Amino acid sequence: MNFIPDTSRHVATPLDDKERQGPTPTENLEDKPDLSRFTHSVAEVVITFKQAGMSISDRTVQRYCHSQKLKAIKVDPDTRQSTDRDNYLFLIDPSSIGERIAALREKGEISGATDDATRRVLTRHVATSRDKSEGEEQPKKESRGVEDEGKIEKLQEKIRSLEIDKAVRDARLEQFEKDREQLLGQIGEHMDYVSKLSREIGSLETKLQLAAPQQPEPGEENENNITDAEVVDDVHKEPWIHEEEHKI
Repeated sequence: MNFIPDTSRHVATPLDDKERQGPTPTENLEDKPDLSRFTHSVAEVVITFKQAGMSISDRTVQRYCHSQKLKAIKVDPDTRQSTDRDNYLFLIDPSSIGERIAALREKGEISGATDDATRRVLTRHVATSRDKSEGEEQPKKESRGVEDEGKIEKLQEKIRSLEIDKAVRDARLEQFEKDREQLLGQIGEHMDYVSKLSREIGSLETKLQLAAPQQPEPGEENENNITDAEVVDDVHKEPWIHEEEHKI
């Protein structure tokens, strides 16, 4: 049984170049049949680094895997078997995660304030690696890895969907504001036009009133406009007027 150091009490131990770099890309993994120790996905490594107080991207983890700063193997996405094809996923040895964190702490890339967090991460991953090496079967680990990858992919897809929905809503709100401003501008122009027409109509009415002939009062019109019929009627009613005229 391999001896595993108690990293909870001694974290930042010096590592020689070979230990830091891990197995080289040309190293024959068949000489090490225990591939069950490669259990962590890239996403799980990112979470582990975050728990230790260091933000890291998926691309950086993949770069560490390529350079073997993290001990990793390439596996087929479907079968989870070692592969040399272009389509592959990385599976990482959790013990190398702790070693990488310790190396970064030694370089000062992780602040001393995260010492306790780093120690907890290292202890947890060493214990996890020990438990897996003592009794877990490979099919179970592969099934869990596939399930975790599926959950991560679903979460990432959900995040992308939410980002798209947000972008669509923002675009609609922006267009709504533009349409609203345009409509308010059109209403203002229409009100100005109506006000201008009202002033022009008032001016025309004033001019028409000034240009129209003076109309007589209602009483004056009745007194002055005596028709011939009314005169004849008066003659018939009062014949003495004509008699007086003959006498004269």
